[in-house]
Amino acid sequence: MQIAFAGFDDLEYIETGGVNRFIETWYSWGESVAEADNNGWTRASALNQVVLGFLDGADLHEGFSTKLMNKIVVVECNSSCEYENKGTITIALQNIKRWVDPVTGGWL
Repeated sequence: MQIAFAGFDDLEYIETGGVNRFIETWYSWGESVAEADNNGWTRASALNQVVLGFLDGADLHEGFSTKLMNKIVVVECNSSCEYENKGTITIALQNIKRWVDPVTGGWL
């Protein structure tokens, strides 16, 4: 299984004007902030080059979960307003085998 990221960037001021239009944004993953700190934080734009790979194993078969966390660096020049960014996360299953016969619907 692979997880890839696209379109991530710093948060951007959605109104016109503003002194500093961007809020520096970082991402990490883990079950807690401490675990995210241990995994290291990646700048939003650099996240687009990250591909996480997971080998077949008991963790995947039992159900693997984690949390994607972000942190931001707000400075005095970030005007009060709404900021936004959009990104896409793609999960690709690899090395899968057919389990159901497409003709009969029975198990293979």
